[in-house]
Amino acid sequence: MLPRPGLWRNFLTSKEGILLTTSATLRFLSYPPFPFGFLIFPSLALLFFAIDRKTPLQTLKLTYFWGFLSNALLLYWICWATLPGGIAAIFPLGVYPAMVFVVSSSISRRSYLLSWISLPCLWVGMEYLRSLGELIFPWTNLGYSQSFYLPIIQFITFTGIYGLSFWVMVISLLLFGAIRSLMSSKPRKSLSYVLPILVLVLLPYIYGRVVMKERVEPGGVKVALLQGNIGQGVKWNPKYVDFSFETFFDLSREAAERGVELIVWPETAAPCYLAHDQVRRRLVQNLVDELKVPFLIGAPEYKRLDSRKFVYYNAAFFF
Repeated sequence: MLPRPGLWRNFLTSKEGILLTTSATLRFLSYPPFPFGFLIFPSLALLFFAIDRKTPLQTLKLTYFWGFLSNALLLYWICWATLPGGIAAIFPLGVYPAMVFVVSSSISRRSYLLSWISLPCLWVGMEYLRSLGELIFPWTNLGYSQSFYLPIIQFITFTGIYGLSFWVMVISLLLFGAIRSLMSSKPRKSLSYVLPILVLVLLPYIYGRVVMKERVEPGGVKVALLQGNIGQGVKWNPKYVDFSFETFFDLSREAAERGVELIVWPETAAPCYLAHDQVRRRLVQNLVDELKVPFLIGAPEYKRLDSRKFVYYNAAFFF
């Protein structure tokens, strides 16, 4: 049974409800297509305030709500493809962060400091486990919120996306500590948090500026990786399938004029079941013949198991 409307209203207007709702909204705004990646830090800091010194059971309830709401905002576009599938995907996604914070809360019963120190490791471990098995779902990793800040994130050459998520979590914890110190009777203590934040931002930025100036030696295969920048609400709307194809056709022609040897449409750039759509498949083949450049196209695909069951997955098609 769902909680009575009055209980929801009381929760949403409570201190924790306001903090968590604001946090989830800021997290949503910190991911592409919004260029506000810096909002992920206050987003997580507000989350930490909401769950600070809560029992494991309280933490479970609060962080599941936060995980569900933030994932619902971030992944709303899944419902364009399949409403039942979107709902089924979003509900369990709240469990992942909840488990991380429950473990951290349990650790705090022995050592408050250790619970916060261990949190970045627990979070990154969760993101890694979430990338394995049948329930793979890495789309909301914290590191993806920083994709607009190319000079700062160049260190992922060594750490990968998980190192970037670790970095985001550490800075967010330091921000939480700085704000809490400012609100306490010892505001000067906030400097012990602010200075590490500056170091953690400036060092990657300086390194990134240096490596981005390095000259890339010519050679190899000249590949065009196209980005249509088509919103999910448009991309998965059946009325605009032809619009998506025309957008990528135009980009492909521009790429061919630059002498590329391979044109790539990433992931599900073709918003249809291309293997079963003879008309659009023929249009693609005609363009390949015209440009005399091979295409590698990402598109959704399915496999029929029986008369009622299907398996859906991403596929790549070479023309």
